[in-house]
Amino acid sequence: MTETTETTEKRRESRLSPAGLAALLELAAAEMDPDAITAFAETAARLDDRHSIKNKYAIWVQCPDAVQVYGYMEWQQHGRQVRYGQSAIGIFAPLTRRTGTEEKGGEDAKRTPEEKAGKDEKSRERVLHGFKVAWVYDLSQTKPLDCPCPRKGPCTCPPPEPPAPAGTAPPTGDIQDLLDALTEDPDDQ
Repeated sequence: MTETTETTEKRRESRLSPAGLAALLELAAAEMDPDAITAFAETAARLDDRHSIKNKYAIWVQCPDAVQVYGYMEWQQHGRQVRYGQSAIGIFAPLTRRTGTEEKGGEDAKRTPEEKAGKDEKSRERVLHGFKVAWVYDLSQTKPLDCPCPRKGPCTCPPPEPPAPAGTAPPTGDIQDLLDALTEDPDDQ
C-alpha cells in the first residue's frame, strides 16, 4: 500500500459513522442531570431553528458553548474561514432519493426522455432512506477570511460578536422525550 492509500484508509476508519454518533449521544444522555438539561436548553435556544432537537443535542454534547454552526463552505460564504486544526462537530444529515425510479437496465431505463418527463410529479417525490454524518463548525472555530494571522498560529483578530439567540428553546418535555428515546433499552420493547 502506498503512503497516500494508508492515510486515506486511516481517515475512513477514524470517521464517525451515524451509529457511532448515535452511541455517543446515547452515552451522554445516560449521564445527564437536571443542570445539564438546563445547559442544553440554553444552547438549543442560541442555535437557529434550522437544526432538529437531536442535532442541537449532538452539537451541545460535542461543543457546549456553541453559538452558531455552519458547514465549511457555508462559513466561507459568510466571510469566515475555519481555523487550522479545528475538530468538526458531527450532526445527522438526511439521505434522500427520488421515488419511482428503477435500477439501471430496468423498465425506466427503456423509456424515452419524453416518456420519463411525462411521469406524474407525485411519483418523483424525495423520500428519506437514511442518515449520514455531516460536519459543522462553531463560530469560535473560525476566523475572518482576510485574517493576517499565520495559518497554523493562533488568531489574534478580535472575535466577532455572537449573534442574538436565533432559535427557540425546546420545551422541557421535548428534551425529556429525546433523552428517554436515547437511553431506551431495545430489549424492553
